Amino acid sequence: MTTITISSAKLAITFQEGKLPAIDPTDPGFELALGGVMIAGKINAKAARKLAAHQGGAVLSGRLLAAEDGNLILAEAGFVWLEPRPSASGAQAGQGGTDHATTTEPRPEAH
Repeated sequence: MTTITISSAKLAITFQEGKLPAIDPTDPGFELALGGVMIAGKINAKAARKLAAHQGGAVLSGRLLAAEDGNLILAEAGFVWLEPRPSASGAQAGQGGTDHATTTEPRPEAH
C-alpha cells in the first residue's frame, strides 16, 4: 500500500433543515465526533447566532488539519446557508415547486 502525505483536507458536512447543531454564540467552539475521533473547530459568534435562527439547512466546511499533538482541527470553519424548502401551500400557489434547496453565496466568516 502507498502512503500519500498531505498537509490538509477539505471537509464539508451537510445538516438537513430542522437538524442544525446548537452552538453557543458566547463560546462558539465545538467538537465533531467521527467514530471515536474528536475534531475541534470554532466558528465566529455571528455565525452561531445565525445558525440558531436559520430555518433551512446548512453546510459546515473547513480545512481538516493535524495539530502538532496529533489531534484533528477543523480550521477556517464556516457555514453555507441552504434556503428552507418551500411549503406545500407555497408550491401550489405558484411560488416555486422545486424539491431541492438552493444555496446563497457564502460570506467569508472572520475567525
